[in-house]
Amino acid sequence: CRSKPMNEELVPASRKSFSSWRCLFRPELAADETRCEPFGILTVKVDQASELMSADVGGFSDPYACLFLNGSQKSQRTRAIPQTLAPCWNESFTFDVYHPCSVLTVALYDQDFGTGMEGMDIFGTDDDFLGWIDIHVERLAFNARFAGWFEVRNPETFNESTSMRVHKPWLIGTSTAGRIKLDLLLTVARPHQEFFALCLDRPAMGTQLPPLELGNLVSDALKLQKQIETLSVAYLKSFERIFSFPTVVWLFFLFLALHPELISSSASPLSRWLSQQ
Repeated sequence: CRSKPMNEELVPASRKSFSSWRCLFRPELAADETRCEPFGILTVKVDQASELMSADVGGFSDPYACLFLNGSQKSQRTRAIPQTLAPCWNESFTFDVYHPCSVLTVALYDQDFGTGMEGMDIFGTDDDFLGWIDIHVERLAFNARFAGWFEVRNPETFNESTSMRVHKPWLIGTSTAGRIKLDLLLTVARPHQEFFALCLDRPAMGTQLPPLELGNLVSDALKLQKQIETLSVAYLKSFERIFSFPTVVWLFFLFLALHPELISSSASPLSRWLSQQ
């Protein structure tokens, strides 16, 4: 897990602003983090944790937090706090959010000897895994700060497929391994553009759900409108046929409605006539 900011080397100084039209007609360009700005900016403050698992011989750990979006290998991390199960980091990070259905994963590790040295800080190579938590970005309110404690999932329940963790949470289990306090803020300049951001390809999490395509949506709406019009015409013709009956027919049915015994009684003339037909 590297300690450099995620966008330090990959993102140029100036990018094209977020465009709803670009999402519709050039979605691959709109989702290119090197050329276009994102739909929103997620700011995450990793405050502190408590009751973490012990990974060292002395009964403590040297915990640090590693953050990544949608299972990406481009991650960010806090510093390691030595000899504690209740670290206090108070560090903030930012992530570009292109699709509203993104998932932020916070993984906790125990830093072992040597892994913090330059060139040896490789994600999950030697450090002990202490737990994890997934944050669904779509559940965060726009431009509103949310701070609170979250349950850290047991490392044995972790699955490398973000899609599986998102769409089949009942397979993961509920075992916990401590708590972590996060401060989250999803900054969105134009909240109404969320619809257009949903038109982009979903994050690569192994999910097979297709992106929302405006053309297909309009086509389905037109088909539905035609079906409604067809049904409306059919019902109108039925009503016109009914109302075209002579008045005597209406009076006959009204008379039967007022005297149902003429139909239910087996001795009635009408019942005998119907039985003979």
